[in-house]
Amino acid sequence: MIGISLCMIVKNEEKMLGTCLDSVKDLVDEIVIVDTGSKDNTKEIARQYTDLIYDFEWVGDFAVARNFAFSRGTKDYLMWLDADDVLLPKDRDKFLELKKSLNPEVDVVIMNYNLGVDENGLPKVQFRRERLIKRSRNYPWVEPVHEYVLFNYSHKILYSDIGITHRQRDNRITDRNLKIIENILENKGVLNSRQLYYYGRELTANKRYKEAIVAFNVFLMKDTEQSTSFYLTAFQDLYHCYIELNDKENAIKSLLRSFEYIPPRAEIVCKIAYFYKEQGKISNAISWFQIALNLTKPNEDLGYMAEDLWGFIPATELTTIYLMQGNIKDAVFYLKKASEFKPSHPILQKLLLYIKYKIGQFTEEGALTG
Repeated sequence: MIGISLCMIVKNEEKMLGTCLDSVKDLVDEIVIVDTGSKDNTKEIARQYTDLIYDFEWVGDFAVARNFAFSRGTKDYLMWLDADDVLLPKDRDKFLELKKSLNPEVDVVIMNYNLGVDENGLPKVQFRRERLIKRSRNYPWVEPVHEYVLFNYSHKILYSDIGITHRQRDNRITDRNLKIIENILENKGVLNSRQLYYYGRELTANKRYKEAIVAFNVFLMKDTEQSTSFYLTAFQDLYHCYIELNDKENAIKSLLRSFEYIPPRAEIVCKIAYFYKEQGKISNAISWFQIALNLTKPNEDLGYMAEDLWGFIPATELTTIYLMQGNIKDAVFYLKKASEFKPSHPILQKLLLYIKYKIGQFTEEGALTG
């Protein structure tokens, strides 16, 4: 069985760290904690789980800190988590099975990264990240912010369905990442394509919408081809920027423009549908929700996916719209479609109750007849 070193960088994580480590402490063989300047009880909490705690002076570069953490791991494979990540029980079981059975020739294990889960424990938004890295390969972390492991795709890669779940923090927007990128721009005078993308995202998060639009447009003019998820989020952020600037014409154009770069995606198509719904153009909204419902979900190795938009939400929206129009037949049709995705969802039960009320399927006592 392989040995695993969990290597983490932390700062002021007293609220999150214990829960994270509780979810993984018995799955790994070594826990390395690199603290980049905590002022709270983070290190005291870490000492309950490991003696391998290192202080590291923050230099404004996440990759440098990650590489230092990885350099302290001694087991066969190096694993990373952030303090607000956890393994849920079903994923813990899968992880243990993987650890027992993993072929030691595998160089990288890629796992799902779940940004929140619904009432059934299913991910709301999901993409994929490298999680287990063979130590002997010495793959480096790169990029000062929004860092990633630069590994060779021609090596042996395993795609696992194990999920790492990211817990919701307080909705505090900071300019930490933005300052790092602006420092790169100041020192080098130029940003690479990936940095431009994240520059646009950080500017958007910090409500600097006009600057974000410029950054995204420069990113989109670059010749370098990026992953689908970059284009997918870039156009959605552009839409958000234009909406915040009350420029609805360019907002909808930014979504339609995405089709020049990537095939139609439910995340984009549903946003177009909602745009027209909010404008009162219901026929347009219906058409776009129908397009979304009939799209084939892509099977992307590292792609971003908002699961509910691939079926459940467009079907539910169509059910509601047709009910509002008094079109019970089509409402029933799309309610059945929505039920294929989440049969027990409370909103579907309410819609079913309303449909039965409309068609008179109540007894005198008020009970449903079928």
